[in-house]
Order: sequence, then C-alpha cells, then structure tokens
Amino acid sequence: SNTGSFMNDTISGGTLTFDATATGFPSDFFVEVTTAGNCIVRDTFTINKNPNLSAAFEVQSPVCIDENINVNYTGGGGATSFLNWDLDGAFIVSSSNSSGNPSFSDLVVRWTTGGTKTLILNVEEFGCVLADTMTIVVGDVTAGVTPNTDICMGESIQLVATGGTIYQWSPAAGLSDPNIANPIANPTTSTVYSVTVSDNQGCSDEISTVITILFMNSDVIADQTICEGESVELFAAGGTNYQWSPSTGLSDPNISNPIAAPTVTTTYEVIVTDNNNCSSTETVMVFVNPAPPADAGLDMDLCIGNVLTLNGSGGVSYNWSPAVSLSGANTATPVASPTVTTTYTLTVTDAFGCTAADQVTLFIQDGYLLQPIADVTLCDDETTTSVTVEISDTIQSYTITGTGNFNNDITSSNILTFDAILGAIPSDFYVEMLTDGGCIVRDTFTVDKNVNLTADFIVSTPVCIGEYIDINYTGGATANSFLSWQIDGGVYISQSPATTTAPAGSDIVVEWGTGGIKEVILTITENGCVISDTIQVNVGDIDAVVGPNVTLCP
Repeated sequence: SNTGSFMNDTISGGTLTFDATATGFPSDFFVEVTTAGNCIVRDTFTINKNPNLSAAFEVQSPVCIDENINVNYTGGGGATSFLNWDLDGAFIVSSSNSSGNPSFSDLVVRWTTGGTKTLILNVEEFGCVLADTMTIVVGDVTAGVTPNTDICMGESIQLVATGGTIYQWSPAAGLSDPNIANPIANPTTSTVYSVTVSDNQGCSDEISTVITILFMNSDVIADQTICEGESVELFAAGGTNYQWSPSTGLSDPNISNPIAAPTVTTTYEVIVTDNNNCSSTETVMVFVNPAPPADAGLDMDLCIGNVLTLNGSGGVSYNWSPAVSLSGANTATPVASPTVTTTYTLTVTDAFGCTAADQVTLFIQDGYLLQPIADVTLCDDETTTSVTVEISDTIQSYTITGTGNFNNDITSSNILTFDAILGAIPSDFYVEMLTDGGCIVRDTFTVDKNVNLTADFIVSTPVCIGEYIDINYTGGATANSFLSWQIDGGVYISQSPATTTAPAGSDIVVEWGTGGIKEVILTITENGCVISDTIQVNVGDIDAVVGPNVTLCP
C-alpha cells in the first residue's frame, strides 16, 4: 500500500502522470495500471532524502603559515555526495575519505601566505547543492633575536626577541625573566638561548642565539713580606693593560710589574684588562715588618783603663762595629775596653730578618763610676728616693738634670748623695760629675711608679661548701709582682701561672669544707712595695633532710 499521497493524476494514451507527495521518509508508492486489453501492469518506487546532509566542515586550530592544517568535512554527505572545495590559496598536501563519506572529505592543506582566508565548501547530492563558508586567519610569526654575542665573564646582556606577543626563553637559568621579550641574561658559561615566539592565536616560531663567555686567565703574585725600608717587585699577568691602586709606594701603577716600597702593610688591587676589553680584579698584600727597635744604649764616659759592658737590644742577633776593643762582636752585651773615645755601631736583626742600626759613643775619661745608679720603682704612697753615687776620684762639681726634681744634694770627697723626686711618670735623671783629675763621669737612672698596682680581686658567687670557687685578681700587678693569698681554711685547687702581663696566682680556684663567714686576704709585693685587700664571703652550707619511708594502706 502507499505510504505517501498523490494528486493531479492524468492518463494520456499509454502514459500515467501524477504528483507524488512523501508524507514521511522514506515513502513507498505502488502503481497498478490496467490496459485497454485488460492487462495489469504494476510498479513500485520510493521517495527518500538524506536529512543529515549539510556542507559543514571544521578547520584545525591554530592555523599557521607553512604548517599542515587538517580540514575535515563534518556534514552528512555519503558516498554519493560530491564535495567541491575553495581553499583561498592553500594547496592540498593530502586528501582522504573514511568509510561512507564522500571523496575529499578529509584534507591536509598548507598556506604559504598569512592573513584572512575565506574557505567555501559546496556539497552536491541527488542534484541538491548545499554550501558553507568559513573565514579564518592564517597566523604568520617570524621570530627575530639578538645576534650571537660575546660578553666578559661576570657581565650581563639584554636579549631582545621580536615577532610575536608571547615569549618563552630556554634555558631559564641566568635570565631575569624567561617570559618577556627582553630579559637580562647573566650566564656563567657560554649558553645557547632559544626563544619560542608566539602570537595570540597560538602560532609560533623558534630562534636561537649564542652568548659566548670570554674568560680571563689573570693572575697575580702571591702575598709578599718585606722589611721596613725595603721594596719588592709585584707581578700581574693575563692582560694587556694594568691599573694598580693605591699608587702610593709604587714605581709605576700602569705596568704589570711595578716596584712596591710601602711604609706600612698595604693591600694592592690590580685591574687586569685583555684585548677583548674584559677585566678582572686581583689583590696582593705586602706585609711590612717594622724595623727592629735597635738600641745600642746611651753614650757613656769611661775612665781610661776601665771596661764597660755595652747593652744592645731590639733583635735576635747582633753585630758590633768596630770589633776592636770588644770581647765579642756578635753578642748583645760585649765588654768594651777602648783606649780612645770610640763610637760603636750596632746592627740588630729580628726574627723576620729585618735589620736596624744604632750607635753608642764611649767617651774616655780619667774617672769612672764605682757602681752604676740603679733604676728605682716607688711604692704608691712614695714620691722620693735617696740616691748615692760613688766614683773613682774626688768630685769637683756636678749637675743633675732630667724630668724629675731633686734636693738635699751634697758631696763628700768622691760621693754624691741627693733625694730624687718623682716628676713625670717615669722620671729620667742624668748625673754628670767632674773629677779633680778632669774626668767627666756620667750616669743615668729612672724613677718610676706602678700607678695601676692595686690589690683588687673578685670572688665568684654563689659560694657554697664543697664547691670550686673562682677568685680572680683584677688589679694592675705585673709579672714582677708576688701575690700571697690567705683563704681562711680553704683548700687551693689550682692557680694560674705567671705571664708577661700578670703574676703567678692571678686566678685561683679554692674549696671550703666548712660554712660560714670567711676572710680572703690578698697581699701584693712589688719592688719592695706591699699592698693588700680583704673580702668577706659567706660560705653557704645547706643539709637537705627528708622524712622516713611511709607505707600506705591499700
């Protein structure tokens, strides 16, 4: 039976015509015709259509110049469909069709120019033609970058990339920001930097630049040690230009090997520059050991026929000149027995090999000291000391000078006595006596006082029975002082040895076996002076008591 409808049916001779209308898809029609001869002729036909047929298609994104782009038909055309593409200048790289689809339904195309493109697809099936149009933009990104560049080690360079809106540098190490067009690069080794340049629709291009690090092989002489007044040749290498600073003490600050003669220990800095205009800074220290404090002693009068021990100081080895009339030329204290006034030159050498010289003159006179005047150190409450000078001949006249004062001076034959009064601390005195024989006898001495000497000390707290207690001397005694401790029944655990600046026993450790008030007394003796100090300490004695064991009921 028919599933469609018809109208306007007419017969003309052997021809039947009518309009068939489909009421659904598919619609089947059955035609039966009876001829004039009473024969029956039958036929069937179907009206159908493809409801999914369209000209729809899709384009892979992003679409970029010189890249293969997939263009795929997505309409419902079948194998009976015919596709006609207008790709606006693209050439087809390849085409294919999947099962049931028309030919050229899947294309791979490429554009060699960028810009706006209009794509048109016409689909024909059963005489029907459908069309679809799509406008796309073919991205065109051409990356540019800073050319290959050489930089010096430690320098930086700004890289610049162009051609897009988005930038990604690699490697990121040594870059201020790997995601901008113009990062600052500070590589430590030669590096190939690649940058991917992209536009807003995702097209990209990649380009690279090489930053080559120019290394310097600069070097400088090791640290040097010289004696005061000496010089040393400095040396730097690895460049073509040199700049030393400070220039003080240098023969020429603009050469690789200046002569340095600093008066104090100095650190020299040299900037070394090579042919690539790269520079590096090196340093060398010149240690200046001061000249030893050579001291041959004071000029002295020596009565003829007498001997005098010279007293050199300031070094570890000594040499006197002239050696004639000396018991030895290579000792600090040779015995001199000149018969005429003689000036001796002392050359001293210290532990660093540095040398210095000083002179002393022995004036030959007819008279001499029977006993040199000794230096005196006064106690804290003293200002005067009695001095007696005895020479080998009768004293005719005398003078006493110096930085101190004197009084009560008197002579008796060959003896001069007076009271030396402390002025400046220390006070130096110079005594000159003329004998009846015309011999001038001279001597010097010093009156000093240890103004820092006190008997102050401190006791660590708390002070407990059976514990080690530190007692520390805080006064100004020197190694020449003698310390005597009274610890009121305590026991010495240890005491410190003497040093160049402190006497033995400056720091002691004691222990008391009983509690209560204890007196700690410190007495100091130095150069005949005696001072003392006392501190009372309370030695704590605590006995802990606890009750007997107790058993509780459950």
